[in-house]
Amino acid sequence: MGDENGMPSAALLTLAISTLGAGIARVVLPEPRRGLEILVVWQQPDRPDPLWASRRDVRLVRSPEKGLSRSRNLAIDLVRTPVAWMFDDDAVAHLDEAWALAQRLCCSGHAAFVGRFADLDGVPTRPAHKRKGQIGVLDAPSVASIEMLLEVDRVRALGVRFDEDFGLGARWTMGEEMIFVLDVLRAGGTVGADPAILATHPTETTGDHFAQEKVWMASSAALARGYGVKAVVLRPAMAWRKRHVLGWKNAWRYIMLRP
Repeated sequence: MGDENGMPSAALLTLAISTLGAGIARVVLPEPRRGLEILVVWQQPDRPDPLWASRRDVRLVRSPEKGLSRSRNLAIDLVRTPVAWMFDDDAVAHLDEAWALAQRLCCSGHAAFVGRFADLDGVPTRPAHKRKGQIGVLDAPSVASIEMLLEVDRVRALGVRFDEDFGLGARWTMGEEMIFVLDVLRAGGTVGADPAILATHPTETTGDHFAQEKVWMASSAALARGYGVKAVVLRPAMAWRKRHVLGWKNAWRYIMLRP
């Protein structure tokens, strides 16, 4: 039996895709699947709805706002399934793997589960041993949103949201996933880890452009926000690691940045 929208009443997983403006043209949806809902948050829409918006398993939400973290938070507010998967408009979902992990998440007690994703050649971005057991505070910087499933009620109960000062379109252009994981842990939640490959995605990220001032400044600000006083150690360590990219002057600025 389904609900008034034709969706199965026992839906388990929402694929929550964030896109901005013309990015809607990149969205390629999976085929309909029993128990799967698709939520597309389209910020600053610039054209009529695409044809797939009429599918019964799809909700397309137009938003005048800008900012990836704002999009993720809106999705968390709107999701009506037990598990949500924060997804990008240029990624390809591996639904069988995600489905199995979503089922595990519901009975695990974790607030989230983190898997892996692969590049366009099918090569995983993390070794399998990095995704076993639980995610700890030092693992948080390695987490990407497209490899993270959220147990929605637990996340809501913890009161954790994506920090809207961080992420694409925000004041600081990166670091929102790391901060989210650290906030979950700080609030008393746990984050499981599994080597399942959940998606395929181009491997270039904002962090690959570390030499750009807006990127390294966001990295420094994110460490300060996410780790608090521990950033006194972590920021010099990162500055030393990236010294050949930053140069000595900017390495010092990285350490001393006051967000």
